[in-house]
Order: sequence, then structure tokens, then C-alpha cells
Amino acid sequence: MGCHEVYVVLAQGSGSEVRMRPGDLVGRLRSADLRIDDPRVSEAHAYVSLREGALRLLALRGGLAVDGRLLREVSLTQGQRILLAKGPPPVELTVRDVVHPQVMLALRGGGFDDEVLTGRCLSILGPAPLSLVEGYRPTAHAVLWTNGEGWMIRLGDEAPRTLVTGLVLPVANAQVEVVEVALRKAHTT
Repeated sequence: MGCHEVYVVLAQGSGSEVRMRPGDLVGRLRSADLRIDDPRVSEAHAYVSLREGALRLLALRGGLAVDGRLLREVSLTQGQRILLAKGPPPVELTVRDVVHPQVMLALRGGGFDDEVLTGRCLSILGPAPLSLVEGYRPTAHAVLWTNGEGWMIRLGDEAPRTLVTGLVLPVANAQVEVVEVALRKAHTT
């Protein structure tokens, strides 16, 4: 079973490509997932979001334009060109590829209602109802991450294991099941 990841490959004018997932940031900040060092690009210009089963680029402090139309949100499609700043030279992104699996892994139970796994690293915090937050938290009941081939989980001090559909995990006195949900049901931002 694959990673069940949804992502977009964006290319800058220089031709360099970056694989971006929901929650990834485009901007001038050093910490941006796609860093564009140009004064016309905002520190936090836009970010990638998964909404209603579609990958979108959402404008934050900057503008986005497609085919001359200024937009706050762009549904990403292969071959699309997105203008971040007018030229010369223009600052533009090209969508090289968009990957949408049919299903994605999600968590059910313990307060989770088919919580879709997206991002790179997630932590499960408690007590019940449990919550899923981005990033590594040392005090988490469980930590989840992708390794490019699938999702992994470490419960407390246990050895990491691969997440598979049907796996039931004891997390902070709750039972959490790994399930698959159709991408169109994904309710992430």
C-alpha cells in the first residue's frame, strides 16, 4: 500500500521543482517550503490546501493571477501557470504535476471522525477527545509521519510501525482505527 499522499509539484522560473503538500507555504521566508527570494513576493504569499478533494493554492498576503485574472484561490491543475508578481521579470509558478490518490488514510475513534492524514509529521495529543496537530510534540501520545513509502506511527516509547488499513491502536485510553476514506470526503485545510 502506497503513501496515499496528495501533493503538487511546482516549478519556479529557474526550472527548480518542489513537491508540496497541503499546509506547505510559498513565500520569501527562509522557512517557506517553496522559498522565493524576491521583494515582490510576500513573506507568507500563499499556501497549498486540500479542500473538497481538490488541491488549491490560497493567497495569504500576496496575490495570485491565472490567465490575467486576479484570484484569492486557485484550483491546481497540471500545466497551469500562476503569476505571483508582475515583471519584468515576472514571478511565476508552473504546476508540473498534481497527485490525487483515490483514497487516503484517516483516523477514526477516540474523538476522530475520519481525520485524514496529511502533511509530514503529526502528533496525537490528549486526553480524550484526542486531537491531531501538525509537527512533532515530545509529550504526544503518538507521533505519525510519512517516509515516502507510507505512514509510520510511534506510540509513546514503542518501536515505530507502519500504518495499515484496519490497524487498531490504543492511544491514551481510546481505540483509534486506521481507515481509508475517499479523497472527496477529505475535510482538511
